[in-house]
Amino acid sequence: MTLNHKQSLLGELERWHPEYDPEARMVLKPFSTPGYHTTLKQVTHTHPTLAALVYALGLLDSEDTAYLQRAEDILDKVISLQDQNKEHATYGIWPGFWRSL
Repeated sequence: MTLNHKQSLLGELERWHPEYDPEARMVLKPFSTPGYHTTLKQVTHTHPTLAALVYALGLLDSEDTAYLQRAEDILDKVISLQDQNKEHATYGIWPGFWRSL
């Protein structure tokens, strides 16, 4: 990674850090959806799984050991959300959102 790429990544992470919810171990974002694949209604904020994974990847890509535990916490949380019941039609799938506010 070039110095310019690293600086750009660190700048982007600075914008993401305030959205991190340590209790949930995910990022909290304003709710938005194209209207399909969710039954959420009248929600203002939520913890989207994709955004959490993007943030975790950025933390890992920064190669800053200070961010390693946060990235691990996020990955552990998202992995725990996978439907692991083989009887479910959604077996193996992660929800798009964890918790809504």
